[in-house]
Amino acid sequence: MTILTAIDLAELHRQYIACETRDSRLMDHWQQFGFNPERHMALTVRKAQCIELLLQQRIDLLIWNEYYEDQLQQELTKQSTELVRLAAIEDVRLYLAFSLDHSEAYIQRWQHALEQSYRDGRMRALYQGTYPEELIERLETFAQQPVQRD
Repeated sequence: MTILTAIDLAELHRQYIACETRDSRLMDHWQQFGFNPERHMALTVRKAQCIELLLQQRIDLLIWNEYYEDQLQQELTKQSTELVRLAAIEDVRLYLAFSLDHSEAYIQRWQHALEQSYRDGRMRALYQGTYPEELIERLETFAQQPVQRD
């Protein structure tokens, strides 16, 4: 993979079309680079649709998880296209929201069950073949850490 550092990221929106899912929290990142949903962006329902558009050469840019980089590069190589990393986004966090109808005890039981599934291998059995080993190991390691409560 090539990493280009000479490209002015603030000028990307003038030459390229980006893709993101509707209502994505990543839209802030796109807007930093001058993109907006009305111009130079394709909005989709699922991230996989952005990949399809990239493979069809209907878009040029997307924010993509590094764990799937090899798989995406293989698909692009079949088209004699190279995947080029322009920038890294490090501050992305995923959250799961619970309705106010759920008690704190319920949420704690859910969290405990999730962490236990990483520790006892049940989640590994579900994730293998779908997610990269590095990601699975990172989640398992995280589940082993003591819980820090605010």
